[in-house]
Amino acid sequence: SQTQDSDEGKLNDDLDILYAVLDVKPFGKSSTESAWKEIHEKLPHIKTDWSF
Repeated sequence: SQTQDSDEGKLNDDLDILYAVLDVKPFGKSSTESAWKEIHEKLPHIKTDWSF
């Protein structure tokens, strides 16, 4: 159906953002935490429990 197609496109967009943010800030705990904060702001519907 059409809604499934658009949902799939949305998921791919989310993953693109997710990987882009993580790829830019892969160094150290504090930069990773700030990357996850950025992800939360851009993609609030993605639930993340990020702990070390």
